[in-house]
Amino acid sequence: MAVPGVSVIIPAYSSMKTLPSTLEHLNRQSSLIHEIIVVDSSPTEIQQELTSLVKQYPIVKTVFLDKKTIPAIGRNIGASKAEGSLLLFIDSDAYPDADWVETVLKAYSDGARVGGGGIELPEFQTRNLLAMAQFFLQFNEFMPNGNKRQKPFVPSCNLFCDKELFNELGGFPEVRASEDVLFGLNASQSNELWFLPDSKVFHIFGDSFKRFRTNQFLLGKYVAAYKKDRLKNSVKRFLFSPAIQLPAFAVVPAYKYMLLLTRIIHADARHIVMFSAVSPVVFLGLLFWSAGFLNGATASGDPLRET
Repeated sequence: MAVPGVSVIIPAYSSMKTLPSTLEHLNRQSSLIHEIIVVDSSPTEIQQELTSLVKQYPIVKTVFLDKKTIPAIGRNIGASKAEGSLLLFIDSDAYPDADWVETVLKAYSDGARVGGGGIELPEFQTRNLLAMAQFFLQFNEFMPNGNKRQKPFVPSCNLFCDKELFNELGGFPEVRASEDVLFGLNASQSNELWFLPDSKVFHIFGDSFKRFRTNQFLLGKYVAAYKKDRLKNSVKRFLFSPAIQLPAFAVVPAYKYMLLLTRIIHADARHIVMFSAVSPVVFLGLLFWSAGFLNGATASGDPLRET
């Protein structure tokens, strides 16, 4: 298989604290990249800052939107404008490992049309308890350990897809959250979706307690929303009724903690030590997540389609 044109797509909103690092690390791999497309929906003054930043990177193209836009829509817009035959997605608060593109290209040449890679914590956050806890809470299934293997979905901050296949699948569902889960489940129905542990990106986490609490609450809320979205009405009314959800809130944090622990013990020694140091904060995050799940489970609206 000939080497394809690679288009890297980055949705962004008020990301000037982290996006420069993303672009700098990608630029170091520019010999393998046809273009980098940043789809930005920030306020005008931030878009002006971004315009100045990308002048030093001829490979970067910008698409400016006039109002704040959810990431799924930004990714789809970027994909629609991409010239490459292989799409790589990364977030504006993440940066790739030195051989990120090369590793994906190797898998693609071996026949992998869709998949993603491992998520790692940046070195400068490995002593930050809130960042460490969020890493384990959000990406414990995608730590860069083990061999190449199939999964039902991968995070959208480290995802690749053949452009033709991406179009066949209809892109990302344009919902507020869990779009990567829904995209992966859709893709894996008819394709092998590959997880490449060695294709790493480093995700930068917010380090304020308010951000930690709010983020875990919203993640739980959106998980409940997408699960409800996939159930038949009769089952949905039963499982997500207050009579079921309120008692479940008492046991869900402990259950999820034990599930997470079974994954951690199969990780490498470094991650096991990190988790041991931060496990009380992880459990606190699970309480916030469970509160969000309860909120999403009993809500009358549709949080996934909030903009």
